[in-house]
Amino acid sequence: MPRVLCWLLVIVTAFPIACGAKQTGTAAARAARAAAREWLQLNPQFAAKTGKEPGSTTVKDRDHAVVLVDSWPPGPVQGVIRLKRVDGAWTVTSANARPHPKHLVSVNFQFVFDPSGNARHIRMTGCVDPLTEKEVPAALTAAEKAEGIRIIASRTYHPIPEVTGITRYDFLSFDRHTRKYLND
Repeated sequence: MPRVLCWLLVIVTAFPIACGAKQTGTAAARAARAAAREWLQLNPQFAAKTGKEPGSTTVKDRDHAVVLVDSWPPGPVQGVIRLKRVDGAWTVTSANARPHPKHLVSVNFQFVFDPSGNARHIRMTGCVDPLTEKEVPAALTAAEKAEGIRIIASRTYHPIPEVTGITRYDFLSFDRHTRKYLND
């Protein structure tokens, strides 16, 4: 009987910890995540676009936090909520939606500068998934490759005279979900 009571005591004390809400991270990260959850409840249009459950939380300098918001199943957009601690309470300073990192690829281009500083002889040299760092050769269509070459050709470069005629490289980020280049 004492053994049963001992196990009952262990189960009763461990049950709330095992079944409680997401208890990962530091106390500051949990507080920032809770503030982000409250903000999402007050802003349903943002939650509808990005998801309503705060996920990964990074606290910087004890007074700044970044909370990533994803939907389940993962959608094409990820929410980024930035918070600041003011008088002990976390307040949202900005909330933005961005393409989900799993949909992005880095498209690399090779070219040569002409004497006027324009990129010439542009060709795509590769397409890499930055999360896995593996080549993704079939990620773009011929029209999308041509659009990337057009964007590189339209960029303004200011090379020094010594690099004229030397092969140079640049890259663009491409969102595979929206099928568009992300121009900064």
